[in-house]
Amino acid sequence: MNEASACIIRTLSTSGLQTVSYAAQSLADAVQYEPRDGVYTVSSCDEQRRVMCLTAHFDRLEASAAGAGIPLQLDRPKLRQALRQLLDEAGLAAARFRITVSRQAPRQLILSAEAFTPPSDALRRGGVAVVTRENGARKDAHIKDTHWMHQRDEIKAAVDGAYEVILLSEDGRYLEGLGSNFYAIAGEQIWAAIEGVLAGIAQQLVLHIAPARLPLIAEGLPRSRRREISEAFLTSSSRGIIPIVQIDGEAIGEGSPGPHTLALQEDYDRRAQALLEEL
Repeated sequence: MNEASACIIRTLSTSGLQTVSYAAQSLADAVQYEPRDGVYTVSSCDEQRRVMCLTAHFDRLEASAAGAGIPLQLDRPKLRQALRQLLDEAGLAAARFRITVSRQAPRQLILSAEAFTPPSDALRRGGVAVVTRENGARKDAHIKDTHWMHQRDEIKAAVDGAYEVILLSEDGRYLEGLGSNFYAIAGEQIWAAIEGVLAGIAQQLVLHIAPARLPLIAEGLPRSRRREISEAFLTSSSRGIIPIVQIDGEAIGEGSPGPHTLALQEDYDRRAQALLEEL
């Protein structure tokens, strides 16, 4: 990269890409400079500059803006070209990128990108540990807003060692992660909250393929039924399916990814390949 930082950041307006007055080491580090009143989306591209469901990301960004009362109509060809230019400037092939829109300047997008390494096989096959947060339901969870982007980083910073924090509803149901969707397998059924959570791009794919494996219950499993969970996993568009093997310090099932999760992971990977779009 031309900058000393590991994250490249530009603004995109009618005059094209422009440099910014700050630098950051990562997308996470750059959050501190981004507006608290706005909307955003995050995705990744592979070395061939292909993105899974890129059109869906653009659609959700516009929908989030509409839900927040922010006027936004993306010039999609121009945005695609700007993202390619951004990655060219940074010398990146595989990359993770964020598109942010502020309420104050909705015609000026903030584009940020960093090098992206997909989750390791050890993590995808070994699973992760998560913790829960009570009364964590988000207001207007269907909107991917920047206020939550700042708030979730503060929550994550206070948690030591957990891969993800799973939010619980007021009545104690599993909802979603700070940056992911959550699924529990109990009684040979998949439980996944649909209401009160962000409709993740990866989540939509899971909801499409999961019923071929197991019946789907479109609500969060009550935490009171925690001991019934035989398998669990989370999803995001950059990570796909990540097995969960521990919740709040207690092992799930045998403490290793279960057969349904691993089978769904393979189904998801195959389907995701078919949904790649050229950046």
